[in-house]
Amino acid sequence: MKRLRKIALRFFITLGILYILVCTLMYFFQETLIFHPKQLSRDHEFAFVGHYSEVNIRTEDGTSLNGLLFKSDSSMGLFFYLHGNAGALDTWGNAAKAYTDLGYDFFIMDYRGYGKSEGEITGEKQFYEDIQLFYDSLKLMYEEKNIIIAGYSIGTGPAAQLASVNNPKMLLLQAPYYSLTDMMQHTYPIVPAFLLKYKFATNEFIQKTKAPVVIFHGDEDEIIYYGSSEKLKQHFKKGDTLVTLKGLGHNGMNKNEEYKIRLAEILAFYDLSSDGPPFKDECKCDFEELLGTVAQEKTCDMFIRGKNWNPDFESCPWIWGEYINNVIPRHKNMSVLRIHLMDLEHFTYTKDTSIYGNDTIRNYVIAIYYRNNIKGWDNCIFDPFKTGKYPKPKHWAE
Repeated sequence: MKRLRKIALRFFITLGILYILVCTLMYFFQETLIFHPKQLSRDHEFAFVGHYSEVNIRTEDGTSLNGLLFKSDSSMGLFFYLHGNAGALDTWGNAAKAYTDLGYDFFIMDYRGYGKSEGEITGEKQFYEDIQLFYDSLKLMYEEKNIIIAGYSIGTGPAAQLASVNNPKMLLLQAPYYSLTDMMQHTYPIVPAFLLKYKFATNEFIQKTKAPVVIFHGDEDEIIYYGSSEKLKQHFKKGDTLVTLKGLGHNGMNKNEEYKIRLAEILAFYDLSSDGPPFKDECKCDFEELLGTVAQEKTCDMFIRGKNWNPDFESCPWIWGEYINNVIPRHKNMSVLRIHLMDLEHFTYTKDTSIYGNDTIRNYVIAIYYRNNIKGWDNCIFDPFKTGKYPKPKHWAE
């Protein structure tokens, strides 16, 4: 019996020593575990389509950092983009097209030790200072009210930190973590959180961010669990939003068509007001529910959902006014729009004749449908071209 106790004691002592050794190694080599840079030679020549130029800046300690600035044909502002933990600008530069196509310039930097940037990452404070240095230099070229700070994966925490201490137009986070501490506890629950030098507390930073916060996250993300964004949503202020990309994993968001369409709509929404979506107080629609537009070729179907919302033209004039006039024309290839009022428990048949004189309605909208799943309605209440193809409900009084 004593022999078994000794064997067990030795086993647990050995296990404890191994645990301490592993934790020690993780502490001293955590940069290697978190960051996976690809280095490029100083004379590397980038080969991207479009107009772009290299931007180099030198830090206080003499380290040279490299970035790329892509120009759109007609700039409405700048996306200041912080990329993920692997690769370098020779591949990350391909993300630019998704944003220049929207009429924004696009800046992306390589962190220390990545690409053509010199040095190595040694601490969280250093990481933030390098990013702020680039941001300050670009503020000399762009008004800050036209700068959107964006981050992907590992770049989301630093992007949130940057937005929390500056005044950008918007903070855009792609596949964010709640915090790096939370990520470690989720992935490696047996490792003490205090060992982590890089906290990247996204949850704290978004609470200090005055600008609108928009999060995109794939619900099949295999790297950063989708629940991270659901937890971040608990810290949202009015006007912030979470967009779930169904079936999307961790990679490929910038090439995802649904992402690009939804982003274009969100930018159009926020272009209407510096304080976020300009909803009327009496309008009980939900911002996320209003973004269900799916563009296919030249036909666009806009789905507006709201179970407890009465979408008559008088109670929600913003939709029929600012949304129709400003958002819809931004879909450059669209020539036909059908509006679907979905899943409603109540509908008021108020006829607002002023919409017939709306240029955008006349040029784009061919029909407005409504559907009530409870009563089974599926009718068209608006046929501006009077084709007769979409009859009005019989009980809509003229």
